[in-house]
Amino acid sequence: MTTGSPARLSCPSGCHSHIAVAGLVPVGVLWTGGHYSEVAEIPLIARPVTEVSPRKPKYRSRAFLPVRPFRISRQSPHTLVFAPMQVNSGAGRSRLWDGARFKVFYSNGAHATAIHDSPALEDPVLTPVAGGVDVSVDVRHYAAADESVQVLAGYLDGSELQVLPLDGAVSSWGDGNGWVRRVSGHIPVHAAALRVFFQAAGANGRVSSLTNGGRFFAVDTPGTPRETHLALVAQATAGYRDVITVEADLSLAANGDPVNDVEVLFRLGAPGSGRPPKPVSRPRSSPSQRGRGTRPIWSSRRSQVRRARPPPRRRCPSP
Repeated sequence: MTTGSPARLSCPSGCHSHIAVAGLVPVGVLWTGGHYSEVAEIPLIARPVTEVSPRKPKYRSRAFLPVRPFRISRQSPHTLVFAPMQVNSGAGRSRLWDGARFKVFYSNGAHATAIHDSPALEDPVLTPVAGGVDVSVDVRHYAAADESVQVLAGYLDGSELQVLPLDGAVSSWGDGNGWVRRVSGHIPVHAAALRVFFQAAGANGRVSSLTNGGRFFAVDTPGTPRETHLALVAQATAGYRDVITVEADLSLAANGDPVNDVEVLFRLGAPGSGRPPKPVSRPRSSPSQRGRGTRPIWSSRRSQVRRARPPPRRRCPSP
């Protein structure tokens, strides 16, 4: 069975699991594991049949949606609804889940912390080390400094969803808006293939997540700067208030290949003036058609440069 809303993907309606417990109310769910397979296809997009001239709706996403394909149904009896399909329309791929594991938290509503918000996850850091990646994140909670908070780092390993419990100090420090605790752990997966998301559950059972908009967090590995060569081409002379065109070719010094998709800041100044050059613009460069071989050479957009007006001369009075 599938469900569809106008301009949305027609996905499976979900699998229902009874989680009702007498006298308790389910308040949060942690996603603790599962198995999936990826296929190079996406489902159909729903559209209303009452339109006079129906058009095919557009649906774009850069992440696998829904990010958290599960929810708690509040209809009696309470059930956990899991939609076994995630879709990335930008990549044209779908994840089909054939199994998943969850941890459900309950509350009786009588404890003082029942009205507190779920923990907030902040400032995730992924650091590549020998044998994997060290991950850490701040968790902000609101009950007490020594509140029991569970934090999980989830990641995809092959066709499995794995989770790693993160550990930290037993007590947190207060900042006037709750308490903050730094938790960390080590994931034995190569940095280039790792994508991580975080989940946290407070002592009251409320759960939050941090997923980077559904794209998960990757290790940021800065590249090594490479030496480049910048060649400026312009007419040799120009008259007063003439408009001149300057073209710039930016290439790698090692092999002469053009450098594409970067911003270049041009500074113009009079030679020998002794003054620092004045920034006049920050254009976004675009490839020119004067290419070497089949690849375009980098050049700046055309910019107009006018020579400065000379200062007026003062006439001295005769004696």
